[in-house]
Amino acid sequence: GWKDYHGILVETKDFPDLIITDIPLTRKNMYILQKIFIERRNQSIIVISDFSKREYLENYIELGIDYMLLKPITIQQFNSVLARASENIFHRKWEKKRRREMDEEIEKLKREIKEIKSDLEYSMKIVEDLMNRDLNRGESRDSSCKSIENIALINHDEGIKRMGGDEELYKELLNGFCEYYKDSAKQMKIALEKMDMEDLASLAHGVKGASGNISATYLYDIVKELEIIAKESGSKRIMNYLIIKFEKAFDELCSCVNSVIKKQ
Repeated sequence: GWKDYHGILVETKDFPDLIITDIPLTRKNMYILQKIFIERRNQSIIVISDFSKREYLENYIELGIDYMLLKPITIQQFNSVLARASENIFHRKWEKKRRREMDEEIEKLKREIKEIKSDLEYSMKIVEDLMNRDLNRGESRDSSCKSIENIALINHDEGIKRMGGDEELYKELLNGFCEYYKDSAKQMKIALEKMDMEDLASLAHGVKGASGNISATYLYDIVKELEIIAKESGSKRIMNYLIIKFEKAFDELCSCVNSVIKKQ
């Protein structure tokens, strides 16, 4: 009955593929089958019954019973109906599996398209960076390292304010930043190679906080973006580009910091 059918669903977390039942054609049994079809519209059922009233038989057909065998039946009849039912169940499951695989393939394509779109956007950023570098190529790099005020990759005035106007303290902080994070780019590359996004995001987060403390806004923006993409397990090519970009900017900044401190 209904209790046994629903018990299978509760116990196995799934519907039975096929129900074979030997029941009389009564209103009570039609009600049970109706409840089963409400629960699962495409449930396959083979009903074996004796012929009692034609109106009941018509009602069974209206319910959507796939297979009806009226007694007396032969083993050949039963095997024939069972074979057809099994074949229909197989095709239905195969179609369900095919749709699921198609859905998974569509989701995979969506992710790939999203990554390609993101890569294209970053390609444009790289081109823009190269163009800006060409436009500024005539500017002497040495001129930005003559004094701490002229280092292009930090906001000197903001950094001094953070130190309460103590420039010597700010210089010490810059020097300490360069010393402490000198291996950060190398560590980031290792984390990316291992696809350890948690470690990569943590490294970027640490450099982000330190960059903010010394008012190195350019470095801050790079590692902030790197941290976000690492947490989202985004494009490896984009993260690699950001690490290279960070490494070059870090080396340039610390080269200037070392140059300024040595002059004093």
